[in-house]
Amino acid sequence: MLKIYGTSTNSAMKMPWIIVILAFPILGILIYLLFGRSIVTRNVKKRFNSIEESYKNLFLRMKTFLMRLKIRISIYITSSII
Repeated sequence: MLKIYGTSTNSAMKMPWIIVILAFPILGILIYLLFGRSIVTRNVKKRFNSIEESYKNLFLRMKTFLMRLKIRISIYITSSII
């Protein structure tokens, strides 16, 4: 229970776990070990960060492509007018 209390998470996240462990000591600890640890959260955060990074790269490439396309279109329009 000290591990839960000492974490830097929000107290709204700590209190339900503390109550469950106090109400059902053995079952509460087992449930916490299965679902309450932040290992799952870290893995999910890593996955989301990698997805976000790939999308940032994609959007950057798309932005560069659209800027080049815009320049080429403007060059084409100005050359066709002359």
